[in-house]
Amino acid sequence: MSLRPVMQQVLAKAQYELGSYKQLTKENQMEKPNEEKLPQLRANVYDAIGTERYYQEQKWGMLEEHPQSVGGYLTLMRVHLAEAEAAWAKTDTDKDALKCLRKVLAIGVACGEQHGLPKRDFNNYPE
Repeated sequence: MSLRPVMQQVLAKAQYELGSYKQLTKENQMEKPNEEKLPQLRANVYDAIGTERYYQEQKWGMLEEHPQSVGGYLTLMRVHLAEAEAAWAKTDTDKDALKCLRKVLAIGVACGEQHGLPKRDFNNYPE
């Protein structure tokens, strides 16, 4: 039995996968200009969530005054997420849904402030 046909198949598969890798690399390089925008976009999002947290503190008081369980926060998030979904379904714009989503995210931040959040461990991150 000759190894030549087997080697040709292996080589063809390797060339195909290399072509796929090159295409993915090319697409990733084309997306790099957006990476420069990411820090500012993320800062804008965090700022919007921060303004909502400030509003919540003004309305409801500090966390120490009205503590919630993690389950309580999850329930509040689910209720307000349903409102965001309903707002999205009722209009042809995202504006009202995004306002509701800002509230959901800020409730999640309040939960993290009260109960803490574990950081993502990138040392055990699957490749």
